[in-house]
Amino acid sequence: MSRVLLVDDEKNLLDVLAYQLADLGHKVSTADNVDSALEIAASDLPEIIITDLKMPGKDGFFLIGELKKTRHPARIIVLTAFASIETAVKAIKSGADDYLTKPVNQDELALLLEKHHKQIELEKENAFLRRRIKGDVFFEDIPGNDPGFKKALATAYKAATSEAPILIHGESGTGKELVARAIHNQSNRKTKPFIALNCAAISGPLFESELFGYKKGAFTGAGRDKPGLLEEADSGTLFLDEIAEMPMEQQAKLLRFLENGTYRRVGETTERSCSIRLISASNKNLEEEIRDGRFREDLYFRISVFPILLPPLREREIDIPLLAHIFLKQENPESNLKFTPEFLDGLTTLPYPGNIRELKNIISRAAILSEKTIDIDCLPGFSKAEKNVPDSKSKREPLLDFTKEEFDLAGFEVDIIQKSLTHFKNNITRTAKFLKIPRHKLIYRLKQIREEDK
Repeated sequence: MSRVLLVDDEKNLLDVLAYQLADLGHKVSTADNVDSALEIAASDLPEIIITDLKMPGKDGFFLIGELKKTRHPARIIVLTAFASIETAVKAIKSGADDYLTKPVNQDELALLLEKHHKQIELEKENAFLRRRIKGDVFFEDIPGNDPGFKKALATAYKAATSEAPILIHGESGTGKELVARAIHNQSNRKTKPFIALNCAAISGPLFESELFGYKKGAFTGAGRDKPGLLEEADSGTLFLDEIAEMPMEQQAKLLRFLENGTYRRVGETTERSCSIRLISASNKNLEEEIRDGRFREDLYFRISVFPILLPPLREREIDIPLLAHIFLKQENPESNLKFTPEFLDGLTTLPYPGNIRELKNIISRAAILSEKTIDIDCLPGFSKAEKNVPDSKSKREPLLDFTKEEFDLAGFEVDIIQKSLTHFKNNITRTAKFLKIPRHKLIYRLKQIREEDK
């Protein structure tokens, strides 16, 4: 159902409503004051906020105003006494979407939440189709429940409406450009251009003319004046991906532009100016690049006012099945293909050096190879031949053979794990339960075994 935030200074009412909503299947957060509510709204991104209007200090009207000021997407329902309908009308004029009278009737609450949930889903679907046509991305389009990933998105969401430069760290394939586009579309510059440049794709000599533009005749082949990407991004956002690959000379010129807002086209003496919001990204540790003399420290401090770290997919185990289902639906929108539990369990054990791109490729390949269900055979390294035919390293010594001088305890452990997996048809959850070890420990041990067998 929906993610709901309840805001009320009356603890008893808050507890009762939270219980009722959780019982209806909603994911509920609570706050007993406006400041806490604003923090939760920014970090958890609730879809529906139910708030009392009368609270000590900052009241519900202040909360509505702040939510509207930051363009928070949540639908707002206000709680009001039956005798204060005029107050509810005033709240709706201030930006609330609906109201509910006290004392709250559980059936009315359920119907109201169901109505707004359907409206939210319809709006999401329509907005997604419009954005897909335009190629736009918003925060609500980025799936993920991993706490580390949600924390990164919450930081990005908070930083979006500022003008401060943002630096996104993350391995290749973690979705850095996706997050950058969401930041732009949440910013005050959202109606202006979003221009992206992969710094690793441009050779050193061409980099300056690509970024700053050039004057006709500046070099061989410059047959006309050409604006650079800075000019194209004027009033909008410039996204510099893999900024660690930018040549040192151009780093100095970019720093100068960031400090005074002016630049020159190649071959020109005229100073030009423009206004851009800079978002940078890197899959390298820029602090190490600075120590090795490959990146300017002064530029680093200019571009990293808001550093955001996107965790690799292997650390987002909870999100792997979610993303797999999304990619399957994208690849085969009309298909009834389904994943087996063994396939999903196997997905969570892969190391994913290619991150989300790699997962998408795995799902695309599996969908092509499958007819009705996608089984573990479709995973690289999980063929039935590999599962049922032990290799030389799987031939372990018999248990407690005292005629030998030593006992291979590690090998015995591997045998037990392999035989248990075979018995439970590679179902990680059932195997971990049988062996009485936490699921994450079994996954970690399997990764170690695969590394040892290489």
